[in-house]
Amino acid sequence: MRFKDTLSYGMGGLSMNFCDMVFLQWLYVRYAPHDQPHLVPPALIGLFILLGRMTEAVYGPFVGHWSDGFRSPSGRRLPFIRRGLPCLAAAILLMWMPPFPYPHWLNAVYLFLLIEAYLICYDSVVTPYLSLMPELTSDFRERVNLTTTQAVFIMLGALLFALVGFVVHWGGWIVLGAFVAGLTILFMLPVAVRLRERNAGAAPAGERLGFIEGLRLTLRNRAFLFVVLSTSCYWYGLDSVMKLLPLWTTGYLGRGEDTVSLLMVPFLVMNVAFFFVVNVLAKRYGKYAVMMLTFGATTLAFAMFGVTGLLPVGSPFVQTVFVIAFAGMAIAGFMVLPFAVLSDVIDYDEKLTGRRREAIYFGFQGSFQKLSLGVSSLLFGVLAYGPDGAVSVQGLRSVALLAAGISVIGIVIFIGYPLREHEGTVVSIREKMRP
Repeated sequence: MRFKDTLSYGMGGLSMNFCDMVFLQWLYVRYAPHDQPHLVPPALIGLFILLGRMTEAVYGPFVGHWSDGFRSPSGRRLPFIRRGLPCLAAAILLMWMPPFPYPHWLNAVYLFLLIEAYLICYDSVVTPYLSLMPELTSDFRERVNLTTTQAVFIMLGALLFALVGFVVHWGGWIVLGAFVAGLTILFMLPVAVRLRERNAGAAPAGERLGFIEGLRLTLRNRAFLFVVLSTSCYWYGLDSVMKLLPLWTTGYLGRGEDTVSLLMVPFLVMNVAFFFVVNVLAKRYGKYAVMMLTFGATTLAFAMFGVTGLLPVGSPFVQTVFVIAFAGMAIAGFMVLPFAVLSDVIDYDEKLTGRRREAIYFGFQGSFQKLSLGVSSLLFGVLAYGPDGAVSVQGLRSVALLAAGISVIGIVIFIGYPLREHEGTVVSIREKMRP
């Protein structure tokens, strides 16, 4: 496939990941700072996020099914991206501007509404965006290249994310909102403007499925269930640790918010370096083997965070830097592989059903993922803060160790994933074993 198409699609990865990273890591800092009165109680923030994720759990498959059956001269996916992007940017901007700079019940109402609006707009853009990938190429190597390019831009977003602490410190929260909203639009524009869907306006194969029937067929795909349940466990762990880092830095290490940005540097260096290692390993040994390796390394990284500062080697700050660097290496695999694996699942579904149903798969995958993020947010608000509302260091350690335990469950689930690459196609293990 053409390089400019790969590049354009990959750029959307920055928009997809950057705004959500800021949402996941800095929302608690904005509304429940460790050294100031809380604008909204931490437990209530966690509840609002969980409710928002539950909304996404319903809306994600719905917008996916809608996109799968949508027909227009510009295609099935691009109309959703083009219309949803301005709304997403507006929600991002407003999220960091509560009506009162002190505790007030209207802050809670405002935050609840903005979380709901942000998550609905996010799904309206990101689910169709991800659904473009299986249609761009059916070649396994090109798919890994495509997801690697996407991962490079995700990491560029992470580099910019490392600057968020400086932006907040020097510009304030309104500047942060404008910064995130502007970059979200800028990097999703090439997807909305440059890419063209190959089968735009084409009639769907077979009789159009109803929403409930589409859900039923999706849930009958065993390979999909292994992928979505295992990766949801991983996202629970990553979300917990991402939320933990700013409060760990300010509440335990006693550093300023700008130090959070500095701590992201070793993470990003290791993460980018191992993108290409994962790419090579996946092509040589297959995506399944490298995913298992990634699960194991990530689980270890989460567990290491739970004992950081307790070991008799180096200062707590030095130990934190080491763990963050190791986590960057481990998480690289999850930046490259899950969407490529899900594309294989969609290909296998087409072999079984004769239908291309990309968006409902990505939407349903997003529903499971976002529910796990919602549970993570709820438990984080309960565990990370003490009874007096102050950040609890022991509570932060508990968050990390629980993240590692949930990731172990993800490893156990993914062991049963039944699909492999074989002679240029996706087959089940049983098919591969046949003479």
